Amino acid sequence: MDTTIIKLIIQGDDWGYKAEISRGIEYAYENGVLTQATAIVNTLDPKKINEYKFQIEKLRNKTQFKKPKLGIGVHLNLTCGRPMSPKWPQTEFARPFKGSGKPEEWMGSAWREYFSQFTIEQVEDEYRKQLEFALNIFGEVTHIDSHQMISSYEPMMQVYEQLAREYDLPVRPLAPLSENSVYGGDFVIDQTLNNKLLSHLFHLPPPYQHRSIHIFPG
Repeated sequence: MDTTIIKLIIQGDDWGYKAEISRGIEYAYENGVLTQATAIVNTLDPKKINEYKFQIEKLRNKTQFKKPKLGIGVHLNLTCGRPMSPKWPQTEFARPFKGSGKPEEWMGSAWREYFSQFTIEQVEDEYRKQLEFALNIFGEVTHIDSHQMISSYEPMMQVYEQLAREYDLPVRPLAPLSENSVYGGDFVIDQTLNNKLLSHLFHLPPPYQHRSIHIFPG
């Protein structure tokens, strides 16, 4: 009989995006099965770093489950809020056809074309500033991934791999949008893309498994 114990990582995305989402993630850690979160940091106030630190450090596991302190990863973001880099050519992040109701709003080909307008240098400076800001807040981070899987497209993909190697951080596998237009996105893990990354960058050693959830206000 196989007696292997599976260690499950259950992750809540978008801490820092909205106060109610952050509270939901914190509650799910203290009172539920959540073990890890990712933070969107370009939406945070640089003047409140100590407040954010305390907000995470005060969390306590109130359940019967054995789990470590809440792990925080960086949810690299280029689709909402304001950029942190002065090199970014927009004053506000956007995404293709946002709010238009057109099928292209959630089609991978439209996202691929939209993000191709940015340079590696612009993406690297923005990603790096978000990562460094997160390290300044939390002291350490568990991994990097990206909001709405934007690192599945170039030029973000190259920077994603570069920073993972440089900071020695695991990453979440790439999963671009399919051409099946579904509100919120039909994200499909693309093994061809993931084979371009060294397996150790996103592989969780046995007996770990990973699951991710989103907490929506209301």
